[in-house]
Amino acid sequence: MLSACDIRYSSSDAWFTIKEVDVGLAADLGTLQRFPKIIGNDSMARELALTARKFDASEAKDIGFVSKIYDNKEETLSAALEVAKEWFFLILLYSIAVGEALLTPHGLFSATYLQICLRFFLQQKVEEFLS
Repeated sequence: MLSACDIRYSSSDAWFTIKEVDVGLAADLGTLQRFPKIIGNDSMARELALTARKFDASEAKDIGFVSKIYDNKEETLSAALEVAKEWFFLILLYSIAVGEALLTPHGLFSATYLQICLRFFLQQKVEEFLS
């Protein structure tokens, strides 16, 4: 599941494994497709997938699976939430910009309708975020 994440942080006491082989399952939910691309090393990806070997946060950072390691769970969660807040506003602003131009030349949706929906969504999310 972590292979599907865009950004991966870890606490220093975390460990990881591709566990499916240990319980007789195929890692067919995208792990085997994503993991080698993430770490950029097919040999290491195969080793970890075929042996179900645990690897710690330090090794995960060394192979490129996580981008940052924090001292504890609380710091990790706090850092992740800070990035999510920044990303949230950028995505909303981008959505408004795209929404105003999206599909209108083809007459599929009214630009006014999209603007109203996106602005309503933005207003609700900002109010939720600030409360």
